Amino acid sequence: GCHNFDACFVDCFWITKWLPVGGHIAIDDLQLFSVQHVVHWLETNVGFRVLDKQGRMMLLRKETEPKRAWDHFVEFAK
Repeated sequence: GCHNFDACFVDCFWITKWLPVGGHIAIDDLQLFSVQHVVHWLETNVGFRVLDKQGRMMLLRKETEPKRAWDHFVEFAK
C-alpha cells in the first residue's frame, strides 16, 4: 500500500476504532519516517504498546480504549 503519512495515518486511525482492546497490529517499513510518526502517534495518543521490534517490523497491542477529551492532543512528531 501507500506509505505516505496521510495513508498510513488514516489506516491506523480506523484500526484503532475497530480493533478491540488486547488486539494486535503488525507494522512494517519502520525505516520510513512517515511510518515512524504514525507508530509514535499510536503509542502516545491511543493506548498502543510495542511488544516486539525486529528489523523493519514491529508488533503492537492495543492496551486501552482511548477516552480523550474533545481537545486532546499529545505531540507525536519526533
